Amino acid sequence: MERSVKFSLVELIDQGAKTVVVAGNIPIGCQPKYLIINGKSKGHSSYDPSTGCIEKYNRLSRHHNSLLLEAIKKLRIKYRDAKIIYADIYKPIIDFIRFPQRYGFTSKPLIVCCGTSHEFNWPGREYNWDLLRQCGTPNVTACQNPSTYVNWDGLCFTEATNRYVANSWLKGPYADPPILDAHTN
Repeated sequence: MERSVKFSLVELIDQGAKTVVVAGNIPIGCQPKYLIINGKSKGHSSYDPSTGCIEKYNRLSRHHNSLLLEAIKKLRIKYRDAKIIYADIYKPIIDFIRFPQRYGFTSKPLIVCCGTSHEFNWPGREYNWDLLRQCGTPNVTACQNPSTYVNWDGLCFTEATNRYVANSWLKGPYADPPILDAHTN
């Protein structure tokens, strides 16, 4: 991972890029697909009580992001004329899941907006997500107010979530340095 990211960044910088934004990994343990595949029958001890997410997968995301950030720090030293920005998506998404009302989201932030009905009895019903009946397929509907949901369809985030993340990357605190500050230094 580190080598492929380094190679790609070096290639971009060698081609003349002056500013590069590198996004980290999302908290994959909060994705409905993994929550369903690893269902709660596998044991509650693997779930983070503050988020309802699978801790071992989120630990993997955090590890990936720490390696990525270390690689970026090394490249910043080597390529001082380039602005290499680390854009953290993990922390804001976890914040939305832990404190959804703070951002205007529903109190159940792991439920998807566009998904199947809670009326059916299948493993993903508690997240409103079904691998075989995803958003855009017949009889799958979107929620009334997507701006109150973190997750759009179990794979993508809602426009509201993306807006918060984008603003946190543009102005801080979840980009190092904030994108709008990258050329003021």
